[in-house]
Amino acid sequence: MRKIPISDEMLYKAKERTRQKSGIKSAFFDRNRNLLLGFLGEEIFQWMYPDAIRTNTYDHDFILKNKRIDVKTKVFSGPPKLNYETTFHLRKVPDNDFFVLCGVDKSADFGYLIGFVSNRDFFRLAKENRLGDIRPNDGKPYYASGYSIKISDFHRF
Repeated sequence: MRKIPISDEMLYKAKERTRQKSGIKSAFFDRNRNLLLGFLGEEIFQWMYPDAIRTNTYDHDFILKNKRIDVKTKVFSGPPKLNYETTFHLRKVPDNDFFVLCGVDKSADFGYLIGFVSNRDFFRLAKENRLGDIRPNDGKPYYASGYSIKISDFHRF
């Protein structure tokens, strides 16, 4: 896991992309906040891998060494722990080769490049959750359907 400072330039680029994509409302969460955090995760990945080509399709965000990469970002209030579980809300099975997990500290001063998992391994290891199912870590219901996977299932960078 790599801790990476979020620069003013990274924050600016993420805010600009959020402004371009904002306007779609969601009943589940603040879309602009989640867009910004997702774009910060992409900026972290791009900072670490400047040769990655940004694609911005629904299925993947980058191409690196002929591999299609979908970056997923989560917010943490401290360093991510391997026993944490994270949930991806996917509308369909994406046509990608790898998922990359990034984390952003709630202060947005720094982030983490946590790990990667192949698409095949993700769907083999992840547990499908439905709206209303109870989360095992805190007893609260899932607010949307998705797939949960342990951070320890991701390969480290």
